[in-house]
Amino acid sequence: MKIYPALLTSLIGITLLTPLANAQDAFNDAKNNLGKVGVGTGLVTEANKGDADIYGRLASYLNVLLGLVGIIATIYIIFAGIRWIRAGGNEQSVTEAKDTIKSAVYGLIVVFGSYALVNFVVLKLIGSISQ
Repeated sequence: MKIYPALLTSLIGITLLTPLANAQDAFNDAKNNLGKVGVGTGLVTEANKGDADIYGRLASYLNVLLGLVGIIATIYIIFAGIRWIRAGGNEQSVTEAKDTIKSAVYGLIVVFGSYALVNFVVLKLIGSISQ
């Protein structure tokens, strides 16, 4: 059976883009449900007002960004490990793989430190506004 590239591309596009049509509704539903859970557990007040909400949103965006950077660093570690395994005794390839792993681990340390610093600063900012 011969599959034409245009047909295959169309089928893949339809398969991948169809869920995106309802993505905004799903996002809003998830946001509302998470808000209800937060209020129900007492972790979130009914409504954040003013600058505290802005700082909270900023922290959320930065945490997502730091999470993505952490995922990328983890992927680098995995690929460097695969390169190390496939080096076959070639010292130059092994050294490059080790250097990549070291750099990725340093990156993860920076990401974790940044995550802690961002959350600490935002909590202090929100605490100073709430008083």
